[in-house]
Amino acid sequence: MTSTPSTAKSELNAVNDVLGAIGQSPVTTLEFNNPEVFLVYQLLQQVLTDTLSEGWTFNTDREIVYTPNQDGRIVIPPNVLQIDGSGESVNRSTDLVNRNGLLYDKNKNSNKFDGPVSVNQTVLVELEQLPIPFYRYVVAQASVRAASELVNSTDLYKLLTQTASQLRAALLEYECNTGDYSFFGTPQGTAYRPYSPYRALAR
Repeated sequence: MTSTPSTAKSELNAVNDVLGAIGQSPVTTLEFNNPEVFLVYQLLQQVLTDTLSEGWTFNTDREIVYTPNQDGRIVIPPNVLQIDGSGESVNRSTDLVNRNGLLYDKNKNSNKFDGPVSVNQTVLVELEQLPIPFYRYVVAQASVRAASELVNSTDLYKLLTQTASQLRAALLEYECNTGDYSFFGTPQGTAYRPYSPYRALAR
């Protein structure tokens, strides 16, 4: 089934949702010569980056292996928001960071590596590719910022903030349901049987 324009995830629909939330008319194209449209678009991108930088199940990749180029350097893709050494244990022999777009080892004060390096990374995902709870939260939070900068209405700001808080709760519920988290710290790539109350009754 094809999504209707009012529910389809797109930058244009997101901009129009924000404009609608602050009482402005929708637009048919993303015309950045319009200062209001440009500001709303910028707010959406800021909220998107801020939200995804927290690191969630769907935008965090583990055990990614990078191979140095001929100069011994590892170029980090521009969509990587956070990067660190991989592994369940803390390895203090290296301290990897992103410095000027290259992987850098602070312990060795060098951006040159002798061989492949395994890392965990958090990446930026396009607005249209977000899971629905994240998409709705980004739009809602951008609406709060737009209300603060474009509309002089305390009541509207409070209402939009309340809506964003509710959607944040839905976002966290989605993360908990999809994250397969374990209180016991069960590592990735392993299996375990969670507690099931009915098993105690079936004895």
